[in-house]
Amino acid sequence: MKYLLIVVIASCSIDHPSDLLACTTQADCDATRTCTGGFCIVANASCPAGCTSCDVMAKTCAVDSSGNGDVTCPAGYHCTITCGNNGCRNVNCSTAASCTIACSGLKSCDSVTCTGAACALTCSGMGSCANVDCRDACACDVTCTGASSCNNLRCPSGCGTTTSCSSQLATCSHC
Repeated sequence: MKYLLIVVIASCSIDHPSDLLACTTQADCDATRTCTGGFCIVANASCPAGCTSCDVMAKTCAVDSSGNGDVTCPAGYHCTITCGNNGCRNVNCSTAASCTIACSGLKSCDSVTCTGAACALTCSGMGSCANVDCRDACACDVTCTGASSCNNLRCPSGCGTTTSCSSQLATCSHC
């Protein structure tokens, strides 16, 4: 019994690593750590391929593209994709948690595919969004304002017109 009391008292004076890593602001952490959820955790600067910037913990990815390459939102990530002139030939959000896409450049976003995830797409660049398919998205909001935009727009059944898709109706959103 005497030894048990000594062990209990001794354990109260031990510094626990979690106490040393507690934080309330980023200033409480060193440069290799970030204040997340009240603790300084090792910062993971390894963004998934294609992300211009990201937050690995929050699973957010930002993509800024003015090149004519393909863009794929990483699986399970919430992506914000901005496409300049001739940018984002093919945008794939088929495994994303969600996608917000701005096709503001001339002839940007030749093809956009959203399946499963919630997608919000603005096609304001002239000749942008030639083919948009969000028929199988859990919510799809598409606005086409650029001249000759959205030539082939496929919305969930009963949730759109030839120039827009909307998830405003209860039957058009099931995320």
